[in-house]
Amino acid sequence: MKNIDCEIYIKQLISFFENNPGDLMELIGNSNQDMFFELVEKQVLENQKGEDGLELTKKQIIDIVLILTKDRDQEKIESFIMKGPYGNIFLN
Repeated sequence: MKNIDCEIYIKQLISFFENNPGDLMELIGNSNQDMFFELVEKQVLENQKGEDGLELTKKQIIDIVLILTKDRDQEKIESFIMKGPYGNIFLN
């Protein structure tokens, strides 16, 4: 169950990124914004249960961004590998 502090923190975070879309693009790139905010909300609710406070740590933000960009990085890696008749060729 959400409390008022969680809702306020999440709404302020969302409004910050809506007012500064360049910062959001710099953080998550072309990833899904809605998924980012869902993961942030989930993490804030988990933080509420702990004793450290609601605020996201740098590590938590990095973990969220890694979850969002995981599939995109896999596509990049696969685009550098060309399959040939004698095996894989790495195009670096």
